[in-house]
Amino acid sequence: MFGDRYASDLVGTMNSFTGMLNDYTDKRETDRAYKSIAAGKGMPKGISSRNQHKAYSMVRNRADADQYQFDRAVRQETERLLGDLQKNNWDFDAVKVPSTLAGVKAFGHAAELATKFEAGKEALKQRRMYKIDQDYKNFRKVGGSALNEMAQGNFDAAVIDMKRASELAPMPYRLTDFDPRSKTYGIEFRSDKEGDWTPTGRRLTIEQTGNVIKQFLAGEKTIQGGKTYNPVFAGAADRYMEATRRGNAEKLKDPSKWISLVNKDGHMIQAVPQNSLDYSQGTHFMVLDEDNGRTMMVDSLERLPGYVRTSMDLREKKQGLAKGKADIAHTKAQTGKVYADTDKTRASTIKTQAETDQIQAETAGLPDKQAAEKLAQMRKSLGDALKPFHQKGKTLLDPDTYELTNEGNNAFNDAANLVQSFRSGQWKPENEADKTRLQAAGQAVGIYQQILQRGSAHIPGEDPEQRKQVDEIKTLIKQYGPDGAKRILNKRNDIRTAPTRPGVNESGYGG
Repeated sequence: MFGDRYASDLVGTMNSFTGMLNDYTDKRETDRAYKSIAAGKGMPKGISSRNQHKAYSMVRNRADADQYQFDRAVRQETERLLGDLQKNNWDFDAVKVPSTLAGVKAFGHAAELATKFEAGKEALKQRRMYKIDQDYKNFRKVGGSALNEMAQGNFDAAVIDMKRASELAPMPYRLTDFDPRSKTYGIEFRSDKEGDWTPTGRRLTIEQTGNVIKQFLAGEKTIQGGKTYNPVFAGAADRYMEATRRGNAEKLKDPSKWISLVNKDGHMIQAVPQNSLDYSQGTHFMVLDEDNGRTMMVDSLERLPGYVRTSMDLREKKQGLAKGKADIAHTKAQTGKVYADTDKTRASTIKTQAETDQIQAETAGLPDKQAAEKLAQMRKSLGDALKPFHQKGKTLLDPDTYELTNEGNNAFNDAANLVQSFRSGQWKPENEADKTRLQAAGQAVGIYQQILQRGSAHIPGEDPEQRKQVDEIKTLIKQYGPDGAKRILNKRNDIRTAPTRPGVNESGYGG
């Protein structure tokens, strides 16, 4: 009696500990896979398909949580910045740019929303008109001088002043080298993409340049008090400045337009192209160094010695997440296709049950060698019973030892959990397919218990560390009994999830 009860307790305890050990293996595998993916190294080798799915799900869930927190931070920073701008009469120079990714992006949102407020729209307009008035005075002086010099035949002086006038005109273009033989200027365009002046490949004659200057000056009018005003120049400048301001805000809001830079130590910074409202100036850059909590403006990337452009930017990280989602979808699709043919599964299960009963009857009393062969057949039967719980193309049994592989471990755990859920009343089969899976699960658990009762050292798992732990479990059971051994191991089973590294944040105004 005591021997039967002890054997029964041993089987129950071993089953419980087997589940604990496999949970440990699953958690360790999933954690290793998650850390590798999160570090940008991809899925490591030797990870079961189920744990791959878990790891990708963890990455996706973490990314979703990070994105939610980031979007929330952007909204809060935007509201705070709008409040500061209202207090400072919409003067962006009086408001400090936040030194976080979310803060920089919020600065772009605040710049975009400024004109939604009547007071903001009017304040920005007044500042532009004051600057335009000063710019026109300078253009009128230099452009008029260039035209007079041309008329007087002072060609060399006219060439110099026309080039200067092009830098004061409200256009994203400027004249460059003058070729005295063809009497033409080169033309450069202020490129957001390149972050600098770039050649257009076109050339402009000195006569064409003079005509452009005349067109701007022809719009001049004299208003009350003898003050000169040029609506043609002012209109073009106002449109250009507002478009520049909006473009700067848009670039701050969109991290895909940022330039990622890294130094030899792997320190990464972000440079956001920002066009100056001064037509003669090239593209400036708002530089965010979040690690050191600072932002600054530079007029060239050459002002950042030691940093080079890198292709590892926020867009690629998003694409990596998208790939992870695609892998998850693929895994789900494969899982869904595995045992769609329930009739075939049912027939296979019935056959497995019959074979198992026969093997169990034949095994009793056989010599050791024959018993070992029959136990191997029982393991094969266990593999057959577990087929509804694994994916096609995966190996359940080691071809040499017929012991369960990693995939077999997972399949057995799923089967045992299904039986436990049914016995506890937490789950009931809803259709024939569910009934077939439950029947197969019951067979698998029964065969496994028979293997344990016949003294097999086999448990689901081929990890040497697990083998060592099983030996320890057996010793604990002999010393303290099943309940005492279980209490001791439960205290040791403090498996903690590694801290999740912070997710990727985003950001983005100037001018």
